Amino acid sequence: MDKKSVIDDHQVSKEDTGNGTIIQPRETQRGLSSRQVQLMAIGGSIGTGLFVGIGSYLRDTGPLSVFLGYMFYGLLFVWPVNLCVGEMCAYLPIRGSIFELAARYIDPAFGFAMYVCQVPLLTGY
Repeated sequence: MDKKSVIDDHQVSKEDTGNGTIIQPRETQRGLSSRQVQLMAIGGSIGTGLFVGIGSYLRDTGPLSVFLGYMFYGLLFVWPVNLCVGEMCAYLPIRGSIFELAARYIDPAFGFAMYVCQVPLLTGY
């Protein structure tokens, strides 16, 4: 490896701290506990569709089919996506929203496009 391709992101402090003084680095912690990942999954899977759109399906098909449908959707789609987002945030922490993940892992233009497309979806224009 030549020196041009090595990235050194560690900063060295040259100030005198005295005896017994510890300076904590101001970096984002890298790590998620299983509880945090589970809360991310719960928060991502509970939406307005659960509360607004479940009534007619519950009346037409019964509680077992609705439960099985949510389990199927949650285990095949929601759980893997939340695990991947958790891994990406633990590997390279960000100080922003989901658009920062898109800008970092795909392309900065894609992150910007996600932000621009989000505004009409939320406002209805």
